[in-house]
Amino acid sequence: MKKFAIIAAVAAAVAAVPAAAQESTQIYFGDLDVASATGAHVLGERLEAGAATVCARPDTRDLKGMAAWQECKNAAITSGVEQLASQGINVNAALASVK
Repeated sequence: MKKFAIIAAVAAAVAAVPAAAQESTQIYFGDLDVASATGAHVLGERLEAGAATVCARPDTRDLKGMAAWQECKNAAITSGVEQLASQGINVNAALASVK
């Protein structure tokens, strides 16, 4: 079964980082043809959803928290992309679909 885990990364001072919703989540992609544009797009959406799972969104009025949340999501997506690349999966299309 093809899967990888996205792990929440702490990239800023503890006070500025929102609490992780959970430490990691597994994203399954065995049902996708990641070489196709559609499969890559769906994988990108799953990366985004996984990042949202591991990074708790703060109140939108908390500007530092929102910046830290965005950093957390970026770090989580980067982690997932690196794991995919280590499995020999071309992630360029998946990256383009989440930006």
